[in-house]
Amino acid sequence: MAMSIDPELFSRIMALPKAVRLDLLEFVGSASVGPQQLEKIVSDLSSHPVDPGKDKAV
Repeated sequence: MAMSIDPELFSRIMALPKAVRLDLLEFVGSASVGPQQLEKIVSDLSSHPVDPGKDKAV
């Protein structure tokens, strides 16, 4: 089932750091995520930036 994304939300997704954006898009592509859920996830990611390099295993 195709889901349309609000243009403003799409812009916010594209403004996320590349690694975070790719993980989010992979998740959204494999899970059933509604528009309100996606909005919440993007809001959380935007307000709590993630440093993808910090979570790498050593």
